[in-house]
Amino acid sequence: MTKQILLIVDAYPPDRGGRAEKVERRVYYLTKNGWNVDVLAPFSRTAQAQRELTEINGQIVRVIRTDYLLRRQLPSLKHNETRTIDTDKRSIAARLLDLLFVPKGYIRWLPFAVTHGYRLATQADIILSINNPITLHIIGWILHLITRKPWVIELRDAIINYEYNRRGPELLNQLLEQIFVRSATLVLSWTDTGTDDVSKRYPQLTKNKFVSLFPIGYDPSRFSKYNATYPKKGLPLICTYTGSFYGDIITPYPILTALAHCVQKHNLSTQDIQFWFAGSWSDSYDCLVDDLGLRSYVHYKGWLSHQECLTLWSSSDVLVLLLGEQEARRGLIPTKLWDYIAAQRPILCLAPPSSRIGQLVIEDRLGEVAAMYDVEKISAAIFRLLVKKRNNELNGNRDTKLLDRWSCEPMETLVAKILTKFIDEVDQQTQ
Repeated sequence: MTKQILLIVDAYPPDRGGRAEKVERRVYYLTKNGWNVDVLAPFSRTAQAQRELTEINGQIVRVIRTDYLLRRQLPSLKHNETRTIDTDKRSIAARLLDLLFVPKGYIRWLPFAVTHGYRLATQADIILSINNPITLHIIGWILHLITRKPWVIELRDAIINYEYNRRGPELLNQLLEQIFVRSATLVLSWTDTGTDDVSKRYPQLTKNKFVSLFPIGYDPSRFSKYNATYPKKGLPLICTYTGSFYGDIITPYPILTALAHCVQKHNLSTQDIQFWFAGSWSDSYDCLVDDLGLRSYVHYKGWLSHQECLTLWSSSDVLVLLLGEQEARRGLIPTKLWDYIAAQRPILCLAPPSSRIGQLVIEDRLGEVAAMYDVEKISAAIFRLLVKKRNNELNGNRDTKLLDRWSCEPMETLVAKILTKFIDEVDQQTQ
């Protein structure tokens, strides 16, 4: 039997970033388990092709991209992602967006997504929408209502009690979560993203409706040609951070301040230590680098694809992981951790040692842990890693059991099997 699934997403390669890579991973493992896949996504600066047809694992994958309202005036759907909601002073249009709790502007995609998604949904056996943003679930819900096709929602982020930015009245968020959960055929939630147990809020619904998944893990197919050989002895200690910074939640300020402290305290030169950054960067970070006298110690590598990150990691000694206080309290485990484990490099984790991620790094002996804003302890951790480098004792964890434990393949295969089992049951009921 040919199985067809419609994925409603906000990013897919050649879009950059973790969202696009996670969806690409999902497509890979769905096709590996016999699914044909349609991907519905909006146009972006990097992806202007309206339709792409490829074959992955012998299955057909179609990527359909659509326009969205006001694209010429506001080219990015994320045009206002950092704005603070102020319903008293903003225009009527802005207040409406606030009430629709979509601070990133994705509501502008909804009419185009529904129009193009209708035909795809009628051809699909099942619809799957993945948040954040929540607009993707609104689109999935509408397509479910008008086509009556089974609908699965995947919670990568919480719908209510979302701590990163305000999304309008919380009562509205609660109402929409109820609509989504009650209407959806299945609810998938990833516990390493810090999403709470949604099923506890709906004890009257059957337990079969909820599936809790852990971990998101790393993708072994991406590391099949990875060079795990450690950099040669005698080179500087290279500490690398790849990823984004978020306002005042996750910033490079603590690690840069700690680096300056370590350099000054131990009289280190660029022959001893260097820090590499790839991903988001701003002029204010450059100013801080100059103010701290770190210009020759810190190097920005720009935005890199996942494949380019692999090359950077293989040339590094230590990989840096930053986690804000809010994320630590929520028990969030960034997807980056799993990739860092697969890269087989020690991890310098800036998070409370008592946090979920701090305990995981400590228990699995993955590297050093220090609280995000404890400059002296971060500095001490950096120097300990440098001493190990000098003594040729700095080795990444090459425990094959650990690598198998944190692979994404079991969980991705489980998702594919859950969807297949559901479709098989529907077919049996209709015969």
